[in-house]
Amino acid sequence: MENYLEYIDAYFNKELNPEEVGKFEQRISEDKEFADEVAFYLSAKQALKEQVVEEKKEWFKQLLTQDSSLTEVHDTGRVRKMWVYRLSAAAAILICVFLAWYLFVSKPESPQQMADNYINEKTFPVKMGTTIDPIQNGLRLYNEGHYDSALQQFETILETAAGKLFTLFKPGHILPGPHSIKA
Repeated sequence: MENYLEYIDAYFNKELNPEEVGKFEQRISEDKEFADEVAFYLSAKQALKEQVVEEKKEWFKQLLTQDSSLTEVHDTGRVRKMWVYRLSAAAAILICVFLAWYLFVSKPESPQQMADNYINEKTFPVKMGTTIDPIQNGLRLYNEGHYDSALQQFETILETAAGKLFTLFKPGHILPGPHSIKA
């Protein structure tokens, strides 16, 4: 039996050119002794792989028995959940961005603008009915923007019917200003 080990090894390591690969495969099919040599090569290679795996397993077992500190479990504390910190950081960033926008980009209304907006948006309820109530007439004039006429209407009510003054306000409330009534 000739020594074909280098030739067989070159074939399985794909070191042969295509022409030599064709000759190798043809020789396996024609030469029984060469085919047996290739079969022996493959079985020996597989046996060596298994032996190396077993040796590694044995080596690791020896390492574990020699160093018991590898098998001890050390409690280093509670596991911290990173998503909580990430969520907190994202919330803090959003708050900072909102505050920066509010302070530097948006401009709040001046007190005069807020008072004008309040006056323009504020309307008092007017009751529906067939008779004209002087209080309802004053409210209607105020809501329509006729402030002088509304003021005149309310002053007339104050002069003529001081007793009806309490119908403008809920019981227990006190009028502000110089015309205040103590309840």
